Amino acid sequence: MRRHSDEMRRNLNEEDPRYSDENEYSSGSSEDTHTSKARKRKPRTSSGGEDKNSEFNFDGTPVPKQRMAANARERDRTHSVNTAFVTLRTLIPTEPADRKLSKIETLRLATSYIAHLNTVLMVGSDCVDQPCIKHQAMIRGGVDNLPKTLCTFCLSASKTRPNKLKYLSRCLTMDPRTWAQDVLRCRLCETPSPHMYCDICNIYLCKACVDEHLSDRPNEHSVIPFQNHLFPNLCRIHSSKECELFCEQCEKPICVKCASSKEHSGHGYVGMVKALDSQKAVLNRDLKELEKFVLPKYHEIAKIVNNFPVEKDIKENIRKSTAAIDKHGDELHREIDNIIKQMKSDLDKMSQNIEVLKKHKNNLTSTISEITKSIADLKKLLKCSYTDSTRVFAYKSRNAEFKRLPPKLTVSLAEFSPQVIQPEQLHKQFGSLSAFSIGIEEHGYTLELPSAESSPIHKPINDEPRIITVIKTDYGAQNKLYSVSCLNNKEIWTHGHDKILRLYSMYGTLFKSIKTKPGNRPQDIAVTGEGDLAYTAYWDNTVNIVKNNQTQTPIRLQGWKPHGICSTSSGDLLVAMDSVDDTETKVVRYTDFTEKQTIQFNDKGQPLFSTSNRYYKHISENRNLDICVSDRDARAVVVVNQAGNLRFTYNGHPSATKESFRPVGITTDSHGQILIADRENNRIHILDQDGQFLRYIDDCGLDGPYGLCVDTRNNLFVSESDTGKVKKIGYM
Repeated sequence: MRRHSDEMRRNLNEEDPRYSDENEYSSGSSEDTHTSKARKRKPRTSSGGEDKNSEFNFDGTPVPKQRMAANARERDRTHSVNTAFVTLRTLIPTEPADRKLSKIETLRLATSYIAHLNTVLMVGSDCVDQPCIKHQAMIRGGVDNLPKTLCTFCLSASKTRPNKLKYLSRCLTMDPRTWAQDVLRCRLCETPSPHMYCDICNIYLCKACVDEHLSDRPNEHSVIPFQNHLFPNLCRIHSSKECELFCEQCEKPICVKCASSKEHSGHGYVGMVKALDSQKAVLNRDLKELEKFVLPKYHEIAKIVNNFPVEKDIKENIRKSTAAIDKHGDELHREIDNIIKQMKSDLDKMSQNIEVLKKHKNNLTSTISEITKSIADLKKLLKCSYTDSTRVFAYKSRNAEFKRLPPKLTVSLAEFSPQVIQPEQLHKQFGSLSAFSIGIEEHGYTLELPSAESSPIHKPINDEPRIITVIKTDYGAQNKLYSVSCLNNKEIWTHGHDKILRLYSMYGTLFKSIKTKPGNRPQDIAVTGEGDLAYTAYWDNTVNIVKNNQTQTPIRLQGWKPHGICSTSSGDLLVAMDSVDDTETKVVRYTDFTEKQTIQFNDKGQPLFSTSNRYYKHISENRNLDICVSDRDARAVVVVNQAGNLRFTYNGHPSATKESFRPVGITTDSHGQILIADRENNRIHILDQDGQFLRYIDDCGLDGPYGLCVDTRNNLFVSESDTGKVKKIGYM
C-alpha cells in the first residue's frame, strides 16, 4: 500500500506541479511562527553583545530557558503535524489540482479515499463492481457514456488526466455516508446503490435481482443486507463499538463497554474469535451428525413408509368397511324391529285375559245371588208352621257348596321396563372396528450414534467455579429443603419436608406458595415444557400437575409408589417408582398422561435399578435423550438410552478419598454434561454424556447439596437440605 501511495504521489507531481500544495501548509507554518514571534520583542544589541539564541519578553527581560525549550517543542509538534498533512494531501487527487484544502477537508477526503481503496482491495483490481471511465469507455465507446467515477487503480496508473479527475473529484468530495453507494452498482442489472450483498460470491445486488441470483444453487449463496456487510459486528447498545468479546453467561457478543456495565458484572468472557471457533465446532458436529446419521435414518424410515398402502388402497378399504357397517346396522335394526313386534304381540295376547276376568266376575256375581236367595229361603222356612213341615224336610243344604270359595284372582298389569342405553355397551354389542390409524409409536425407531460422534465438544469448564448468588428460603434444619427446579432464568420452584410448594425469585422473594392436599406430600418436582409444575406424591400413589394455581391428578397408580420425576424435551414425563411390596423398581414414560414405555430390566432380564426403597431415586433426561437415574441405594448412577438399553453405570470417581459415593439430585446441561449431587461429600460430580469423569465442584462451600437444576444459561442451582439455601453457581 505504501509503495502504491508513493507511486501515485510521483505520478501526480509529474503531471501537474500545481497539484502539490505543500506551500499552503508551509506558509501556514510560517504564519504561525511569525505570529508567535510577534508576541516577543526582537533581541536588543549592545556593546557587550547578547546571546543570539535568547528570547525576550515585551519588557525586555530574557525568557527563561525552560520556557524556550517548551516553545521549541511546540514548534516541533506543529511542524510534524503540518508535515503529516502535507504528505496526506499529496495522496488525495482533486479538481482542480491546486485546490486549497483545509485540514478538516483533508481528513474527510482521506477517509473517503481509504474507503475507496478498501472496496477496491475487496473487489479486485479489475474494476469488477466499480463503474470505471477507463474500462467502460472501451466497452461502450465514447466519452458520453462514461460513468461518473474512476477506480483507484486506474487513477494510480494514469499518466494523463484530461477530464478524469473531474469525475473522480465529484466522487471523493461527496458525503462519505453516501459515497460508497454511489460508486457501487448491482452486478446483474447495474442499478446504482444496491441494498444487498452475497457473502459467498462477493457481489452486490439490488433487491429485484436477489431471486434471480438465488435461483442458481440457492443453498450455495448467502445474501445479506448491504449494511450488515459493511458493519457486521457492531454492538446493538453502543453502535460505535465493535463486539470484541462473547459473554458466556448471556451467550451473546458484547463490546468492551458492555463488559464493564452492571448487566454483565461477574460474567465470564472469551474473545470473539475463540467463541466463534467454538460455535463453529458445534455447528460442524451437528452437520456431521445430521449428514451421517440422522438423514440416512430418515431415508430408511421413508422406505418403510413407502411400502405402506397407497391412498387408493386406503380409500377402497374405507368404502368396504363403510358398506359392512351399514349392512350390519340394517341387520341390527331388523332385529330390534322384530323385538318390538314380539312385545306388541304379547300385549295383544294380554287383552284376552280381560274375558277371563269378566267370566270370573260373572261367576262371583251369580254365586252371591244364589247365596242371597238361599238365605232368604231359609228365613221363610224358619217361619213355617207344622202344617208346612213337608217343605222344611224337603230342604237341601248348599252350605258345603258355598263354603268352597272361588280361586283368588290376582291381576298384574303389563309394564315395560327399558334398559338404560349405554353407548359403550351398545358399541361393543354392535361390533368393533380394528384401528386403521396411522399409529405413532414414539420410540419405535432408535438412532444409534457412536460415542465418538455423539460426544459433543464441551464448553470449557471454569478452573474455579464461583457462587453467583445465594438464595435464602423458608427451609432449614426443622424443614429440610429437597428438590429445586427452574421455572425460567429468574424463578425457581422448591419443595421440602412440609406440604408446601414454593416459588422464589433470584433474590429470595417468595412469589407463590401452594399447599398440597392432606396425605399428598410432594416427593419430587419438575417443571413441564408448558411451564406447569409436576410433582409426585409417594404415599398417595399419584402424579399431580399444578396448572394456573389449580392442582390436577391425571395419574393414579395401582400397586406402585412414585418418587423421582422429570420432564423430557418431547413433553413426556419420566417417573421412577417402587412397587408397594418394595420388590421392584422401574421407570415409566407418560405421553399425555398415558403410559407409553417401561424401563426395568437389562438385556439379560436383570433389574437395572436397586429394589430397596430406603432412599428415593432421582431422574433426568440428557441432551442426547439418554435417561439418567440417581440410585442412592445402589450407590450408582444408571444411564440408559431412549429405548431403555443400558449405556453405562457410574459408581463414583476412583480417586475419591472421602466418604463413599451416594448420589441424590441429578441434572444435565445443554452440553450433555451430567451433574450429580454427592451429599455426604459436599460436592458435585460432573461427567460427560458418555460417563467420563470431568471434575468436581467442591470449592463453593457446599453444605449438604441435595437437589440440582440448570437454567438455559447453564447456571447450576444447588439446594442445601440442612441450611435451606439455594446456591447459584457458574461453572462454565
